[in-house]
Amino acid sequence: MNPMLLAAKLHGHIAWLAVALCLHPVVSLRAARRISRGARWSMDLAALGLLLTTLAGWALYPAYREEIRLQLYAAAPAYGLAFEVKEHLAWYATMAAIAGAASARASIRVHESGRARLAQQLLRAARRSFIVAGVLGVVVIACGLLVASALGFRYGVTPR
Repeated sequence: MNPMLLAAKLHGHIAWLAVALCLHPVVSLRAARRISRGARWSMDLAALGLLLTTLAGWALYPAYREEIRLQLYAAAPAYGLAFEVKEHLAWYATMAAIAGAASARASIRVHESGRARLAQQLLRAARRSFIVAGVLGVVVIACGLLVASALGFRYGVTPR
């Protein structure tokens, strides 16, 4: 299999897993006063997964720009635009997940210092951040599937 095609498929699969992991903190922080170990793991893994997906996307982008972009726009301009929207929304989803994980980690420290009310506000902010990351992630995945279907799922960039 073409190494770039394999990298593109891994990019997509890691994105699916990371977006799915965004759901756990949304549910577990709904009425939480403190963060469980599992919620911390899921938040950190979701943020890390989205960050790895973003970094992989950046690594794949030059080959996309050189080899696929023109064909994608030729197939239908809407597909090319969907790819550009996907890239921007993916960045926002990644930043929302990182902000959520950071807010949750900060709530632990704040709770330990005796400021329970501020800790609760940070947990609500973390939950909202993961809601945003999850919703944006679903939109990104839908755009990614649309773009992948435009030229066929087996299409890939050639190795350098």
